[in-house]
Amino acid sequence: MDFARKWITTKNVFLLIIAVVLLTFGYLGTREYEKWLLNDNREKVSETLQIYQRSIESILIRRLGLVNGLDRFVVSRGDKEIEKDFLVFAPGLHNDFEGVRNVGIAPQGVLTLIYPLRGNEQAMGYNLLTDETPSVKSDVSRAIETGDVVVSDPFQLRQGGLGIAARKTIYKNGKLWGLVSVVVDVPTVIDYSGLVKGSENLDLSLRDKTGKVFWGNEKIFENNPVIQKIVTVDGYWELGGIGLGGWSSSIRSTLNIFVLFVWTLGVLIWLLISLLLKKEISLIISEEKISERTKSLRIVAVYLVVGVAWIFFSDRALLYVFTSPELINQLQTIKGWLFVLISSLIIYWLIEINYGRYLVTSRALRSVLASSRLLALAETEKYLYQGICDALVKEGGYVMAWVGLVEKNKNGLIKQIAVAGKSEGFLDELKITMTRAIGERTPCSMAITSGKPVIINDIDEVKDYPEWRLAAEKRGYRALIAIPLKENGKPFGLIGIYSNKTNVFSYGDLEVLSSYASDLVFGLRTLQLRTSRTEAEVKLEKLYTSMAEGVAFYEYVRDKKNRIVNYTILDANPAYKHHSGIDPDFVKGKLVTEVFGVKKPPYLKEYTDIIKTKKPVVFETYFSPLDRYFYVSAVYLGQDRFSTIFQDITERKNIENSLAKTNKEIHSQKQKLEVILRDMGDAVFVTDTEKKVVLVNRAMENLFGLAEKEMMGKSIEEVMMLSYESSGKKPDDLIKTVFDKKKPARPVE
Repeated sequence: MDFARKWITTKNVFLLIIAVVLLTFGYLGTREYEKWLLNDNREKVSETLQIYQRSIESILIRRLGLVNGLDRFVVSRGDKEIEKDFLVFAPGLHNDFEGVRNVGIAPQGVLTLIYPLRGNEQAMGYNLLTDETPSVKSDVSRAIETGDVVVSDPFQLRQGGLGIAARKTIYKNGKLWGLVSVVVDVPTVIDYSGLVKGSENLDLSLRDKTGKVFWGNEKIFENNPVIQKIVTVDGYWELGGIGLGGWSSSIRSTLNIFVLFVWTLGVLIWLLISLLLKKEISLIISEEKISERTKSLRIVAVYLVVGVAWIFFSDRALLYVFTSPELINQLQTIKGWLFVLISSLIIYWLIEINYGRYLVTSRALRSVLASSRLLALAETEKYLYQGICDALVKEGGYVMAWVGLVEKNKNGLIKQIAVAGKSEGFLDELKITMTRAIGERTPCSMAITSGKPVIINDIDEVKDYPEWRLAAEKRGYRALIAIPLKENGKPFGLIGIYSNKTNVFSYGDLEVLSSYASDLVFGLRTLQLRTSRTEAEVKLEKLYTSMAEGVAFYEYVRDKKNRIVNYTILDANPAYKHHSGIDPDFVKGKLVTEVFGVKKPPYLKEYTDIIKTKKPVVFETYFSPLDRYFYVSAVYLGQDRFSTIFQDITERKNIENSLAKTNKEIHSQKQKLEVILRDMGDAVFVTDTEKKVVLVNRAMENLFGLAEKEMMGKSIEEVMMLSYESSGKKPDDLIKTVFDKKKPARPVE
């Protein structure tokens, strides 16, 4: 009972309550932090998946889009031309992109033309229209119904491997002619997108729109993954990702560190409060002096306790107690003003008791203020260093200041970069000493090697550095502060400041000048970045003006309802004139309708769609105001601005049109020749380069007793054997019949 009575005191009960509060808030804070970590981790995974999504979509669009080129190839040619030109055209498509397994043409649904044939032999002769595989049947049906490009889900290829196929139907004269297809290797797409490397840091998996996983671990989709949809023309994939080893595992180390920090901080706060409450804590000072010093201690103690409680508990307590955002905002404002008021009183008190130190450091502050502008405006490193030294001497009242940098590969030699004030060859005299034994001969070299400032307030009290002390005495130096310049914690130089008076450097000066040195390093790096940026801008300007393509920058014009109704040309490069025939200086600042003399701005829909899609748009067009064809690429720049890169392709288009006309004429002549051959009285057959029959006339049908379709695609020897089987005439008799005619047979190609 006595023990309980002694223990249950106001102080101990208060400490117990504080402990319970700290434990409660520590637990709640840990739970909230865990939730935040999980959400943050999911957001980071989501951002990463979006990068992979864009990469995969871009790869697929470029490769699967080849089917449109194959479509145009087939539509623009007759059957014979297709067979003839395929082996010339197909390699160009196939070799454009890595991962294209094959491109194929399937007249009547049968793959008869495929490139490359090597490695795809199993696909030759494959009939897409009769394949009863559900997925293939569904894809082909959709292609026939819609006439659009249809992309399959990943599937095992007949020739081996995992692939996807883009297929499109071809119609000629209103009838289904066949299909064209492009097969893309899925592992190549995955590898090029960076997913394989990304799986080293995340658990990733891919599945098609049916939910079938075709890459990665199937269990990932069972663990609440972040899912990013990847559009594949007319379908989609789903990319799932979780933290490596699972969500809990991915945050465990960070959460453990936070828990350790929270509980350690809680224990320290509890110990601090308990120490403040102990009666044994008192100032060992006289009764006469207790008033002011106790007042200072009490202010600091109260501010410490209240400040810690305020920072750690007030915001969270408001969120737990109140639900109204408006009320919380009002309380936050009151709480903020109260904190500012208390802080102002503490600052005022600190200024009062430290006024003497403030006066001592005022010289250093004047130097800082004088050089602050220099840090922002300096154009060269040498100018910056020299300006710093001049400010320290002129505004700070110091007798000499210098900046030195450690030279690489020269045994640590400290090279003087800038100096101001009374030096009288002091640095040159010490050069040999620094080279011989860095860190042993001068305070400045010691500051660099130790990475810490060195203060000497009276050189008469210095027993070390004898050579430095003698050189300093000759010039009247009495005190020194040497501050290292550091980047990433590693010293690379120093600022040395000398005075002709003793005891002038306080630790207040050290704090200010150390901050000054940090500002100098920051200013130096800023200057270097500014210089690099200027150089980059010059290079970019050269690139802009030397580009062969036309480049123009525009700004949207909106009406009162914030609708885009026009756009202004802001700038254009010199090549603009070459491609458009218009001087770039003429178009700058003008509306596009004014430049081209049209009522409606050209391609407004294409140029406004890029705001929504956030993706570049590429198209070819005929622009009637200039009577030219253009290849145009447009990209949205943000802030209602966009740019275009364009090229005049009129000459190319004219050549293409001429070729199309020539092909049409050749096709017409070919048809006339076929009519003549078919009506000839002599038996006539035509073979291709492989000696396969491609045309026979009626006399030939009568001679062999076979229909044309029976002889098509066969060699003449095979035709003779078929005739023998049908009519009983031996091949020798047929040959005799042919060559007994007075008029010999003529080969026609």
